[in-house]
Amino acid sequence: MAVVSHPPRCLRGFTLVELLVVVSIVAVLAGLLMPALGSARESARTAGCTSNLRQLGQAMVLYGREWDGRFPAGLDASDYLSPKLWVGGHPHIPDAAAIVSQLRRGQRTLPVVMRPYVATDHLFECPSDTGTSFINLSRAPSAGSTLGASAFEAWGTSYAYRTELGLYDRDQTDLREPACVNVLWDMAGYWHHRYRRSTREWDLEDKERWQYQVLWGDGHVSFASDKQLYDAWGLFTTQQSPFRE
Repeated sequence: MAVVSHPPRCLRGFTLVELLVVVSIVAVLAGLLMPALGSARESARTAGCTSNLRQLGQAMVLYGREWDGRFPAGLDASDYLSPKLWVGGHPHIPDAAAIVSQLRRGQRTLPVVMRPYVATDHLFECPSDTGTSFINLSRAPSAGSTLGASAFEAWGTSYAYRTELGLYDRDQTDLREPACVNVLWDMAGYWHHRYRRSTREWDLEDKERWQYQVLWGDGHVSFASDKQLYDAWGLFTTQQSPFRE
């Protein structure tokens, strides 16, 4: 039986033009997908931040059960690093500066005070924390910056705390309008919309877009703009006590 031979096939490779077309298509698709992927990742980080704040709110309730219903008597990073912010006193807490000084000497920051009531210190770490310049936290010039690290890495917490709540020595249930009292919030208002861009000193760019995740006095967590957050703070600290008379 005769064997019929066939001429070998010539396998044609991609031409340079075809390769360039494929690369261009991939680049276009990547450009379309990257914002969506970045947004999805940030949504996951935001959800993690929300969960952290809710759990910290629950931990504060546990703290209150052991301390006559009080808010934690601990300092946030701003008060710990710049006790001079209290030198002028407080309109409703006559000995506030002395209390802050005492807590500072004992290194009683909020994460330290809350440690027995939280499962892990990482509840104080916002997944979107890219660090901040101190000016954005305190609204007052002061030494102190995360220097390229995250706020959690630098100070052991990503969240600012309304220290005065613990200084009042009042029951948590005595808040005048709990849903309007800011208890904990992101130290920087740009973490959740810049998608990992690091901060710069005196970074006030896009301030009108800032959004803070805030734990309010009634336990709910929501976003607040820079103005909403500081309006809420100013209403209670300068005009009236956040607690019922």
